[in-house]
Amino acid sequence: MPNQVDMNAALESFQAAYSKRYIIPVQCQLHNDLWVLKDDANGDTRWTFAQIEASGAVCAIVSVLTAEPYEGR
Repeated sequence: MPNQVDMNAALESFQAAYSKRYIIPVQCQLHNDLWVLKDDANGDTRWTFAQIEASGAVCAIVSVLTAEPYEGR
């Protein structure tokens, strides 16, 4: 199984890219404090959901990637 990603580093990277407008996530319709960014992570589709305050501070992120089954599951 692949190594886990340091999500704190991912949060800091997301914050930096968002602050510099390198990435432009889309605001979710049901929860206006949640934003989603769809991108390509090494050939796989990745969705990153972020909680962003009105001040522009990114409070939390969750990344979802598709993957092949692990050991048949």
